[in-house]
Amino acid sequence: MSGRTLYYQVAMALLLCLSVLKVQAKDDYTLEVGAGFTAGQLPEYLGSPDDYEFVLPFPYIYYKDDSLTIAQNTLKDQLYTIGPFELSLSASGAIPVKSRTGSLRADMPDLGWVGELGPALEYKLSPQLTLALQVRKAIGFESSSFSDVGWHSSTRLMWHNSLSLHKLGDLILHTELSIDHADSHYHQYYYGVDSSYQTFDRAFYAAKSGINNMALSSGLTWRYKQLWLGLYAKYFDLSKAANKASPLLVESNQLSAGIAFSWIFWTNKRGE
Repeated sequence: MSGRTLYYQVAMALLLCLSVLKVQAKDDYTLEVGAGFTAGQLPEYLGSPDDYEFVLPFPYIYYKDDSLTIAQNTLKDQLYTIGPFELSLSASGAIPVKSRTGSLRADMPDLGWVGELGPALEYKLSPQLTLALQVRKAIGFESSSFSDVGWHSSTRLMWHNSLSLHKLGDLILHTELSIDHADSHYHQYYYGVDSSYQTFDRAFYAAKSGINNMALSSGLTWRYKQLWLGLYAKYFDLSKAANKASPLLVESNQLSAGIAFSWIFWTNKRGE
């Protein structure tokens, strides 16, 4: 737990540094900083029977200018906009997986942190509805070394709506339907079993490219003065996954959910 906490704090610090660099070059921006806690649960990796349950410090950072947006777990750098089309740079990541005794990955190498970066093309169907295609290169980090994890793509249909509750603050609702694909190299990282790690209960398996998962997620955030509250839930369907025959993929339906709250103690707006 302490390792994930440290990584999260370091990641937020890096994002804050990026924000400061952008602030120095922009005349019109909003930057907010706060602190709080987050709690929830998520699968160790998709298809794993084991979940992470966590309660962690939550450093709140929100930054927005005419091209860059940093909000909670999202980093988006807008590159070009032509009519309803928008091309941007997006980033994501995955937490490490320890190969504990008794787990499906027992005696196999641990999986390190995975960072993903790549372009995203969005098409505005309406002010609230957006169709997006994301393609990201995944890089793993474990024991001070980097590894090529492969390619990961996602097609998303996103609905987003903001509501003013007047004296009770502002509410933002978000719902998303997605289907993810990945190449064989990416899937081998999570679902492959080399011959040196096969056992009586864990057969050799060579992963293939194709569908990773289909998912439906929903979330809301509520902002009242300096108080920020966020709730989210995401359902994963792996019944059509290309590697459902892997001995490391045993769960076809999974849920991730969480809550976070923060007190925003510093706000800086310029250009208004």
